[in-house]
Amino acid sequence: MKQQTSAAPETDNKGKQQRYAGSVIYVGIDVHKKDWQVAAVYEGMTLGNHRMGARAEGVITHLRKRYPGASFELSKPQPQNYKPETCNL
Repeated sequence: MKQQTSAAPETDNKGKQQRYAGSVIYVGIDVHKKDWQVAAVYEGMTLGNHRMGARAEGVITHLRKRYPGASFELSKPQPQNYKPETCNL
């Protein structure tokens, strides 16, 4: 499967640890049977929008590698009173 590239350019590996340390990145996942579309948003800016295989471990590895030191909040369609879940990956 071809991995879709980021919708917005990401920084190189230098400085990522410092840039995202202690930050919250919002993650949206469009789930399908064979693959998932994963979007990452930080301070209102889309950092990446990637298609990957339908495996939770792959998403976790991807997020940890690209945004070291960050924590992640999962966004998903919910009723009006929904409160986002925070996960420590």
